[in-house]
Amino acid sequence: MNILFTSSWFPSKEHETLGNFVERHAVASALYHDVFVLYVRSSNQNEDFTIEVSEENGLKKVVVFYKKVETKGLRLLKIWRFYKGMKLGLKKLYEEFGLKQIDVCHHNIHFEAGIIPLYLKRKFGTPYIISENWTGFLPSNRSQYTGIFRKWLTKRIGNKADVQVPVSLDLKKSLESLNISKGRVEIVPNVVEVSQFTLNGKPDTQNGFKFIHISTLDEAHKNISGILRTFKKFNKEQTESLLTIIGDGDSALAHQLVKEFSLESKVTIHGRMESKEIAEMLKSHHIFLLFSNYENLPCVIVESLASGTPVLASTAGGTPEHLTPNLGELVSPKDEESLLEKMKFMTNHYNKYNHEELREYAVSHFSYEVVGQQFSDIYHSLV
Repeated sequence: MNILFTSSWFPSKEHETLGNFVERHAVASALYHDVFVLYVRSSNQNEDFTIEVSEENGLKKVVVFYKKVETKGLRLLKIWRFYKGMKLGLKKLYEEFGLKQIDVCHHNIHFEAGIIPLYLKRKFGTPYIISENWTGFLPSNRSQYTGIFRKWLTKRIGNKADVQVPVSLDLKKSLESLNISKGRVEIVPNVVEVSQFTLNGKPDTQNGFKFIHISTLDEAHKNISGILRTFKKFNKEQTESLLTIIGDGDSALAHQLVKEFSLESKVTIHGRMESKEIAEMLKSHHIFLLFSNYENLPCVIVESLASGTPVLASTAGGTPEHLTPNLGELVSPKDEESLLEKMKFMTNHYNKYNHEELREYAVSHFSYEVVGQQFSDIYHSLV
């Protein structure tokens, strides 16, 4: 079938990693169907509209950039430019790739690009599904979900969808509590290229344990200070242990706290890394550590499991739906005392973790083939 992927977030020249999980979903679907991508977003440019066309990883992509509306209050102008960009993008998909018939529109992240599947359904009767990953719908982070227009449009986009596909049961419940989801709901998780991650070279523990944390380093979200405070206490007893932090965000706070806590010889901080580099880092560490205040289902947890690396994470979001005791341990968000105890428990009982079993769980639940087939089943049910 011809599947059109649309999204409010997608990697582009404006932000290379924004919505990279959406792109992976598209690649998974492309294993079974012809997948076209239309992404419309604002840009700091002089031209009213510019268009980029590309084809890679089985995806035929058209990205339309429209001139950013700088003045607040000109929402109608922004909507018009977005709408115009959408029409230009659909035309370009036809001209470049011959896309005449869209069997299913697979939209991602309700607001605000959900205007596209709404338009297609009203004009052509095209069925659409919505994959959702935004943490702003969660009770712990709902202060981000504001604005009368945003709420009205989000509900309209959601309630007109044929199927909604959140990445976790936790997010499904949040959508239902906000009256955004009233119809059919299927849970399909994020996808990870598990073939990039291997078990080769797992380190021994004779010289202490190596913890690793990978995130955006956003303090309100990832609680970097809580991790470092707890690691400082842990390191007083297990002085040989090390912590590696990898982040594609602002690392100033992390550097400041490492210096303040006198952990310069124990904590190493790296900037953004490519997937292959992350794979090498994960397999050379013993335990992955994530102490978030809120989450959905972070891909990096799956990547850790695919590397045979057990996970210590907070109960935020959909993580508890997958992280059973044979895969790792859970603590409540902000509970540093419990985090410290679980760090001790996991290092004292490290031999109980079967690295092959961890990897097999990741492959059987989050691989491109498995997730792509789940989407394919949904598409077929709509046509």
